[in-house]
Amino acid sequence: MDGALSVEELTRLLREAEQRAKEERQRAEEAERERQEERQRAEREQQRAEEAERERQEERQRAEREQQRAEREQQRAEEAERQQQEERQRAEASEEQTRLTTLDEYIAACHTSVFSRFAIETDPKLTSRGSITNPRDKWCPKNLRPWPDFLDQQKLTFGALYDAFPTESRVFENRNFLAGLGNRISQRPIADEKTLEYFLHNSVEDPNMGDMNRSLEDEAIRSLRAMHRKGVIHKDVRLENMLFNPETNGVMVIDFERALLLKQPRRPLAQLVPNKRAWKSETMDAKKVTGDSNKRSRSSQSFSEDIWLAKTAFLEWNADRWTRVARAPC
Repeated sequence: MDGALSVEELTRLLREAEQRAKEERQRAEEAERERQEERQRAEREQQRAEEAERERQEERQRAEREQQRAEREQQRAEEAERQQQEERQRAEASEEQTRLTTLDEYIAACHTSVFSRFAIETDPKLTSRGSITNPRDKWCPKNLRPWPDFLDQQKLTFGALYDAFPTESRVFENRNFLAGLGNRISQRPIADEKTLEYFLHNSVEDPNMGDMNRSLEDEAIRSLRAMHRKGVIHKDVRLENMLFNPETNGVMVIDFERALLLKQPRRPLAQLVPNKRAWKSETMDAKKVTGDSNKRSRSSQSFSEDIWLAKTAFLEWNADRWTRVARAPC
């Protein structure tokens, strides 16, 4: 038959059709495989992006935590520095209130803490009503007049004082004492002569005499200790044996007639003798620098005797001065 296909032809066509179908399936499978690989690549890219984002977030969090730790550390350091600064300020303020003052500081503190608290009793009922004090042996002004050159005279007085006194020396009362003195004075308004005497004694005479006496006593003891370091014991510490230098505010001890000079060992103690008592008895055998050389000091002689004599001398001197002040006419 012309129009009919042969079996072989049909078989061939069928095989070709099957081959095309197979190739189509393969192409579809290949395309599907490529799509899956693309999806997998996209998923991996997304995972990498998410991982990178997570790492960036963790890095930001670490940076924030580090910044917070640094800020807290800075705050703690600033707080510690502030506390140290406050502690230093409190210590400086406390030291400033309790340490002795210079002349300028003392005058300023007296004005602020003491004399500004001076008060006069204005109630006539509380003032003195007794008899008038006997003015015998006292200065009694008959009239009062202005003092026009007071400031000039005051400048001259302070100039002479500054030339003779070491103004940087801290020998005057501290600010705490003056503040307490001002509080006590403010509680007793001046109502009579006795109250005025109380004010003068407590705010003017006592502090200044005590300051100067303490300064001289300290200088005298400093001189004695310098002698002691040289192995010298004075043994006759009296005010008559002291010279005061107003230019240096120093005290020089003189008159060594009864002084003792202690022998100093030329070798270390361990090399000198094994027995410490034997070394003491030998080196403490003291002789006079001048005067009778037959008299020797006992081994119990101590440097503290000189210090005790100096303090006793100044104590007696202060008592004698106060006795003269109490007996002197006003």
